[in-house]
Amino acid sequence: MQEDYMNFIVAPAGFDIGAMGGEEIALSILAQIVERRRIDTNMHWAGSQATETKESEDVAEKEVLAGTSSKVVDPVCGMTVDLDQTPFRYELEGTMYGFCCPKCQSRFVKEPEAYLNRV
Repeated sequence: MQEDYMNFIVAPAGFDIGAMGGEEIALSILAQIVERRRIDTNMHWAGSQATETKESEDVAEKEVLAGTSSKVVDPVCGMTVDLDQTPFRYELEGTMYGFCCPKCQSRFVKEPEAYLNRV
């Protein structure tokens, strides 16, 4: 369970919206939390309500097994991204990579081998 929370952590926290001051920084972090909750509906913590049904979990599992799922992991930050929904994509050597934000996409485009060769 603790490993799930460690995989949930992203640093630096928040979206790069050019925030200035504590309130705007807090807003960027909150926006990232909301996005993460919408993308990764299987991640729940104390006090949250599960929105995913057993039937939708079964469908998602079948999609993954059949290779039809459009969810991928952002190679920069590790966030789960839906390729059908994200505008931040990059094709490299026939493989399409999805990103949670333009910052992760630009980091990958500048230095893809740094993110693909991680152990």
